[in-house]
Amino acid sequence: MARPLFTVELPSSVEVAARGGYWWAEVGGQRVRLSNLDKVFWPDAGYTKGDLVAYYHNVWPFIAPHLRDRPITLQRYPDGVGGQRFLHKTAPNYTPDWVERCHVPNFLGDGASNDFVMANDEASLLFLANIGCIEMHALHGRCPRPAFPDYVFFDLDPFEPASIEDALSVAELVRAALDTLELPSYPRLSGGTGVHVYVPIERGPSFDSTRAFAERVARAVHGVAPEHVTLEWPLTKRSGRVFVDCNMNRRGQNVAAAYSLRPTPEATVCTPLTWDEVARRPRPQDFTIVTVHERLSRVGDLAEPVMSRPVDITGAMTKLGVRPDPVDPDEHRAVAHRGRYRKALET
Repeated sequence: MARPLFTVELPSSVEVAARGGYWWAEVGGQRVRLSNLDKVFWPDAGYTKGDLVAYYHNVWPFIAPHLRDRPITLQRYPDGVGGQRFLHKTAPNYTPDWVERCHVPNFLGDGASNDFVMANDEASLLFLANIGCIEMHALHGRCPRPAFPDYVFFDLDPFEPASIEDALSVAELVRAALDTLELPSYPRLSGGTGVHVYVPIERGPSFDSTRAFAERVARAVHGVAPEHVTLEWPLTKRSGRVFVDCNMNRRGQNVAAAYSLRPTPEATVCTPLTWDEVARRPRPQDFTIVTVHERLSRVGDLAEPVMSRPVDITGAMTKLGVRPDPVDPDEHRAVAHRGRYRKALET
C-alpha cells in the first residue's frame, strides 16, 4: 500500500506529477524536482517530507521578506527530525543553476569564502526543503553587503528549571529597557525553547557596535533581575535562569527566520508575537505546521516591521556609551549570482 505524500491539511496544496522516479512541481516558471515525499520526517506526529515542502509552499508570501537576499546556512535533516543533522554553508554541487547564490568572503579575513544559497523565490525555497532543510537559518546581513547588520536581537534561552514563561518575562524586561531608549521592539517565539526580541536598525553600525549595544542593554536587564537573568558563559552557572545571548549579534552568525519550521517533535514554527500575546504567555506548541496558517490568515506578518521600519540606533548607542563604529562600505563585499561562481566570474 502506497504511503501518503501529504498528511497535513493546508490552505493550498502542492501540485506534483510523478515522472522518472521523482515528483515534479511547477513553481514560478521553474520545474522543481522533489524526492521521497512520503518519507516520514516527524515520527511522533507522522508528518512527511511532503508536508515540509507543502508548508513552505504555503508560507512563502510571509517568509519571503525575511529570506530575500540573505545567505542561508544549510541545516539539513535528510532523514527527518530523528536523524543526523548536516550543517554546511556552501551550496551543494547539485544546486540548480536557477537558484541564486551569494559569494561571501570569510569574515575571518583568511582569504576563504563560501557560496551561500539564497531563497529569493519560492522554487528555491522548495529546493531547500527537498534536500531536508527543515529550518531556514539566515545571516543577519543581506547580499551584497552582509557586513551590515539589519537588526539587533536578543536571544533569550531559559535553563531548567527556568521555563519559556520565564523567558517571556525577561523579554518584557528587554522591551522596557528598549522603551527607555525610545526604540521599537518585536518579540517572537523561536519555536524551540527560547524567545527572540528584535530591533530593526538602519544600516551603518558594525556588528561589533551592535553586539556591544546588546550587551549594555542585557547588563541593564540583569541589574534589574539578577535572580532571573544571567550573562554567564559557563553552562553550570545558568541553571534556573534565562541566559541573554548577545554574542549572536556577530558576523557570520545566523538565526531561524520568522515562520521557519523547527526540528521539534510537534513541528513548531518560529512565530512573531504581539506584546499583548507575550503577556498571555503562549507556548511554542501553540504554533505548529498545522495551526500557524489560520493565524497568518488572521494577523498577517507581525514581523514585517523588522524588515521595513529600520530606526537610527546611533543615538541610543551613544546614551549607553557605545561607539557606533561604521562599516567600511567595501568590507566583505559579496557577489550575488546564479550558477557556479566560476561561471559567474567569466560572464
